[in-house]
Amino acid sequence: MKLRYVFFCLMLIGLWGCESDSSTDGNDPSANGTKAPEQPTEPTYNIKWTVPNDYSFTQKTKQGYQITYNPGTDQEDIAKLSMTSNRKFNIGKVDKEGAFAVTMTNLAVMGEYKGPDGKWLYDSNGSQKGQPASGLEKMVGTQVEFRLDPNSGQVVEVFSSEDLVNVLAMEDINLDAPDKVVREVLQPEWYVFPDGPVKLNQEWTREIKLKYQYQIALNMTFKIASRENDQAKIAYEATVTPLEQKDMVMLKTKKGETFYHELNGTASGEVVVDEPSGAFISHMTTSTMEGDRVFLDKNGLEKSRLPMKVEMEINSEYAKN
Repeated sequence: MKLRYVFFCLMLIGLWGCESDSSTDGNDPSANGTKAPEQPTEPTYNIKWTVPNDYSFTQKTKQGYQITYNPGTDQEDIAKLSMTSNRKFNIGKVDKEGAFAVTMTNLAVMGEYKGPDGKWLYDSNGSQKGQPASGLEKMVGTQVEFRLDPNSGQVVEVFSSEDLVNVLAMEDINLDAPDKVVREVLQPEWYVFPDGPVKLNQEWTREIKLKYQYQIALNMTFKIASRENDQAKIAYEATVTPLEQKDMVMLKTKKGETFYHELNGTASGEVVVDEPSGAFISHMTTSTMEGDRVFLDKNGLEKSRLPMKVEMEINSEYAKN
């Protein structure tokens, strides 16, 4: 019943609709040689990463998680985790395929956990009480390198993530594919831009499958909700549905039990960006999921279920170095 540190920051993008055709009646001014007045054109906005080479910024993130096991019963247990992390990002040159090279460095981390299996407090700047989650004390200084599509924000490829995965001791995740695990974690945070110009309040969608963690699909609908002082606010709503078993990666507990999740829920939030450059300014998201952790026997058949409810809130602030 360990609460996972690496979770996801829900966001993403979507699909825009087409405009309706206009029709004329018998009073068409052009029939009398009179030019019809021109209708104002609604502006479109093409938000994407256009920062210069060697652009650098820091991210400070506050995260709050609560997992309730057996909610509403006499066996109800609650685990709570709060985290604060500081990271530095360096964006390098664009490669021949048009992608940015990005390096993420973990600078500091602080967390506090209280749950049915104990409690702990950890601060990378010095203080510690109890036994913190595996690897937190080794996280500072770890790096991840990845390639970013500047047009959509999609994380195209991840490199050099083995140290971070090993530090976090993701014992319940398939470590044969550490780069895929980290790419999945990063994707919702970055993949937030539309594929091209959109109008104000025009929607676009994305589906992201998180098969290495909670085995869920995020079905996201985005829009530019407002613009002011060269800042664009991208708002989103999302539904959370369980993946089909063929798309899942089965997980294991420390005791070697195989399990997966069947969770449904919703999420919402907003991302504020600098419109001329696409650089992040802030990001906020909340999410609630409910369902079961399903345990399997040695033959891969369902053995038992653990009802659970997962609630989370994540707030990030970004600053240019």
